[in-house]
Amino acid sequence: MTVTVSARSWNAMLARRRANRVLNHLESLGREWRHPWTTIVRWSAEARGFMARIRPGFVNGMDVLAEGWQPDRSTKEMPLTDGPQMLVQGWRSVGADAESVSLTLTEEGEMQFGYEPVPEFFVAMGVAGSPTSAPLDVAATSRRLKAADLVLYKDRPGLATSPGTDGNIGVVAIMAPGSKQEAYVRIVRRHEQDAAMPDPLQQLLGNWADTKRDALHLATLWLLSPEDAADQIDETWQPFVEHKVFWNLSHDHNRQGLQPNVNPLVLQTGLAGGVGDLTIQDILASNNEQTQNALNFLANERIEGKFWSV
Repeated sequence: MTVTVSARSWNAMLARRRANRVLNHLESLGREWRHPWTTIVRWSAEARGFMARIRPGFVNGMDVLAEGWQPDRSTKEMPLTDGPQMLVQGWRSVGADAESVSLTLTEEGEMQFGYEPVPEFFVAMGVAGSPTSAPLDVAATSRRLKAADLVLYKDRPGLATSPGTDGNIGVVAIMAPGSKQEAYVRIVRRHEQDAAMPDPLQQLLGNWADTKRDALHLATLWLLSPEDAADQIDETWQPFVEHKVFWNLSHDHNRQGLQPNVNPLVLQTGLAGGVGDLTIQDILASNNEQTQNALNFLANERIEGKFWSV
């Protein structure tokens, strides 16, 4: 049977095929999408410890470095896109056997210890809560909890002061020795936030240096022991990861174009003058004013950086 197809119908069919043709395809293997900085922690029989591997994230569009573990038990600085595995060492205890993180005195003069709280997720899984006054005997607890922090760093210039003569203070912008152009990640026992503002007295006394890098807490790595396990970590412990950052990042600081090792600036604080003068009050007032001027200068010239995502 012969069917005649008109040119109009034929051209319309070709137009529909062109409009609906497949341009690309993505093969799904049933795995969930993993965001940048996704960290997987697994036991390594070769290293006799837990290894962390990070899905590459980027800072300012550039690769990020990590200390990859080598078979000879050394480490090598490698980009995350090369898939380095980082050996997790220096776990901290969280829970009944934890070390205190703070110490305060009550009005009665009694010491109060502060402890890192145990997340409710792990409390529900049998981990004893943190002590409230002093470390407890953990012999009777069923499960132990360890933790370490994954931190992203980016080097930048920082201010430093040095003492001079006649109450002068030298101020210079410097980079830390061995500074890196790329951002880099490290696994630390505990991530400590830098102080929001420096100590004014230390600044004016000289020999003070600001932080010359910015840090961002990427994730907390947790290890949960089996029931009635010893403190020794082995392959029977179960890893968990608490992610805190989920996107690629940008970083910058507020003194772009500032050259490191500039000629030191000299501040006249007047802190050394006139202790025995009869006009001590006038001198103190002058000293206070000049000291405040020096602190205002340091605050206005402070170099600060930050990470952000869009």
